[in-house]
Order: sequence, then C-alpha cells, then structure tokens
Amino acid sequence: MKASLPTPAPSSVFEKPEYARAVIENSPDCVNLLDRDGHLLAMNGPGMDNIEIDNFEPYEGKRWSDLWPEAGRPSVEKALAAALDGQPVRFQGFCPTAKGSPRWWDVIVTPVRQPDGRVEQLLSVSRDITHHRAAEEKTRQSEEQLQALTQASPDLVSIFSTDGHCEFCNERWSEFSGLSIAHGVDFSGGDLVHAEDRARMAEQWAQCLRTGSPLESEVRLRRFDGVYRWFLSRILPARNEAGDIVKWYGASSDITAQRETTQALAKMNATQSQLLEERVAQRTAQLQKMVEELELLSYSLSHDLRQPLRAMQQYSQILIEDYARKLDATGEQYLQQIIRATTRMDRLIQDVLTYAQLSRASIALDTVDVDTLTHDIIAQYPLFKEPHASVTVEGILMPVMASGSLLTQIISNLLGNAVKFIAAGIKPRVTIFTEKREALVRIHIRDNGIGIKPENLETIWKMFERLHVAKEYEGTGIGLSIVRKSSELMGGRAGVESIPGEGSTFWIDLPRAKGIST
Repeated sequence: MKASLPTPAPSSVFEKPEYARAVIENSPDCVNLLDRDGHLLAMNGPGMDNIEIDNFEPYEGKRWSDLWPEAGRPSVEKALAAALDGQPVRFQGFCPTAKGSPRWWDVIVTPVRQPDGRVEQLLSVSRDITHHRAAEEKTRQSEEQLQALTQASPDLVSIFSTDGHCEFCNERWSEFSGLSIAHGVDFSGGDLVHAEDRARMAEQWAQCLRTGSPLESEVRLRRFDGVYRWFLSRILPARNEAGDIVKWYGASSDITAQRETTQALAKMNATQSQLLEERVAQRTAQLQKMVEELELLSYSLSHDLRQPLRAMQQYSQILIEDYARKLDATGEQYLQQIIRATTRMDRLIQDVLTYAQLSRASIALDTVDVDTLTHDIIAQYPLFKEPHASVTVEGILMPVMASGSLLTQIISNLLGNAVKFIAAGIKPRVTIFTEKREALVRIHIRDNGIGIKPENLETIWKMFERLHVAKEYEGTGIGLSIVRKSSELMGGRAGVESIPGEGSTFWIDLPRAKGIST
C-alpha cells in the first residue's frame, strides 16, 4: 500500500495542487512528508521503490531519523532542526534499504509553510547517489594509487592541465631540482631547461598542446647543484570518453649514464675501427708480399724444378734409344719407370701451377660457343676418338657466358676422366649434352665408367684426393679441383651424379649466353 502525499502549500507560480502532486509522485527521488517533530506522514511511490518497501503503513508515524544508521542520525537531526527554523538543508549520508541493500543518499530537507509563513510540515527529498559515490570512490582510489606510483617512481613525474599549466610534481622533481613541488615544471622559461634546448622544447610542447600529439624528446635539465643531466621526456594526453583531452601526464627518465655509455662505445668503436683498418692494411701488405713470393715460387716451379725433370726424361729416352742393346730387360724396365715418374711429376707441377694461377686470375666472361669448342677438343685428343673411345655430342650444345680457356680446361679434364676411369675390357662411351636451367645452362658429360660411391661424391673435389692408387689409374688428384674452382670463378658451379659400377654424370652450370631465349 502506497501513501499519497498531500499537496504542499502553494509557494510559486506553479500553485495548482494537481501540478505539485504530479511532480512529487513522478519524481524518481524518495520524497517524504514529515510533521514538525520529524515523523513520517507520507512517501511517494518511487521513494518506496528506492528504499525497497511495499507497504508504507508499518513506517507511518515513525521518526524519520530512526530509519537511519546510528552514525548518520546526528546529520538527520541537525537537518530537521534547521528546516524547522525555516532554513533548507542539504547533506549526504549512508542508509541501507529496508532489505539491507547499501545506499548513499543526497538529501534536501525543506520547510513546508502555511500562508502565514508558519512552518507546519517538513519535506525531505533523497536522491540515490550510490553509483555516483562508487565512481567517486573508485576515482579517489585510482588517484591515490597514481599518486603512490608517481611518488615511488624513480622518474620525474608531472601532471599538466589542458593549457599546459603544471598541476602536480612528484617528490623526485623537488629532490632533483631543489625547487618546491608547488613551483611546478616550465619547459619554456627559467633555467630548469638548458639554454640550448629551451626553444626547441618550448616549440615541441606548444605543438603538443595545439595538436594533441604526444611529446618525446631528449632534453638537459638542471639539477639542484647546477649540473645539467640528460633526460628522455615523454608527455602523453589523457582523454575522456568523448575523446577530449582532460590532462597531460609527463615522465622524464635520466639517460645521462646511457648517453655516456653510448658515446664511450662510439669512441671505442671508432678506435677499434681505426685499429682494424690499420691491421687490414698491414695484413693486406703482408698478403701482397706473400702473393709476390708465391709468384716467384710459381716461376721457380715452372722453370727451375721442371728443367731437371725434363733433363731426366731426355737422358732416359736417349739411354733407351742409343744403349738399349747394352741393357737387359730389367735395366730397360727401370728406365721406363723413370720416364713415367718424371712425366707424372711434371704433370703434377703443371696442375699445381694452374690451380694457383686460378686464385689470382681476373676472369673476363664472354659468349663461348660450347658446341664448336667441344668438337675441337675431341678432334685434338686421340684418346677421345675411335677406336679408343666413343664420344657422342647430342644435338647442338648451347652457348654460355664463360672464359674460353677455363672452359676448355674443364671439358678436357672431365673428358679425360671419363675415358680413364673405366673397367678393364670395357670401351669408354661418353655422351655430352646441354639443358636450360632458368638463367643457366647445364653441360652434362655422362660416362659408362666405374662410378663413385655416395660417400666419396664430395671428397673427389678436394686437392690431392685420390680414390685409386696410381698403378690402377694415373692422375695428380688436382684435376677436379681445377674444374670446380674454374666453374665458380665464372659464376657457376660443378657437381656429379653417379651409380657405382654403372657410370657417372659430371655437370657444369654456367650463365646462359646473352640473347639466348628462355
């Protein structure tokens, strides 16, 4: 049961009783009519909903202050006394609902006068501000936490208004600058900011205030003893739900040690770089000297060492030709072994010189007609022709960008191996062909030789690596090293695919000749 409020005495231009009643009954606030002694006479419907009661009768006649917790009653009694004296009173207090729900109220108590001005009754209007108080409390706690964090922070923290006026500085500012916290922070005046940084910082700060953009800048700030230290200052805008800036929050971190470390490292790096350049120059000079010595050694190998070998070959040949009748079979056999050994040594020296020259060679690439080059090589070597071997060129070999002399040596070496590493009693059969591979041309040389085991497919490319003794297959162990080195110098590469007992396919990838379509 809800109690209807009697119409208060008219006191304004809205003097019609029905108007006042409509306003009170439709108010979302809790409106109570009290007698002069503060007893409840009536309550509007929304008010009963607010304090969570369904029937007003149990509360009618009760003293209004008795509904409040003991701690809040003095404020209520004080407001009643003031209103009884004719003065409207406003206060805020905590009072749970009839069901115990916690509520905070914003209360106005006003006198209800008779036409003669006498206060006959009192009117209380209580507005539920629980959510508002909770928001205020949350804000207060957040501000306390923020203040605690700013005071605990090692950085210099400050808060600015929307016009750039400093409203708060933490204690670190005071400790650092020697100024009182009330003095605030001014990036555009005074000697807090170094004279060389002042105009720049003032312009950046003004731009932030105009555009709402954050500020981040390195600046020198004066310490209490007059020493300027470097800081990284950041100032960010805080915005409300509408996106409007309500505050500016700033923090400045001391980066003096970091800058000094960076400068020291830069200086050290410059020194190290200079030392490195000196060492490189020194090593380059040493390498140049070594290259010159190697060139002298190459000359010695080419002339001084090969000359006695040639003499041994020639004298051995003369002995066989002019004194063969005076030698028995054993003596002649020994001479033949000397000739073979000196020939092998001469070939080894030539291969070492060739490999050494490749390391120093300056290679100029040009279009090479691989087809013509290959046929010329086959024609020049009897070992590559019938009846000793069958060497077939499939189709027209595609031209490449290469050094003609290096490619000649590569093909000669690979053909020589193809007809040499063959099983006894088997005629060498070699096939040469090319294929396009994107921007490259792959030259294939396929044989029916003894093949290579998988574990030796990389070993064969190393210098002086031989898989067979000289009695089985002659060689210096450098030929394939020259092949790979030469192909790499021309921007290509070399490889092999092999099946032991069936044969091998050596291949060379080289850049395709210009003008050859893909």
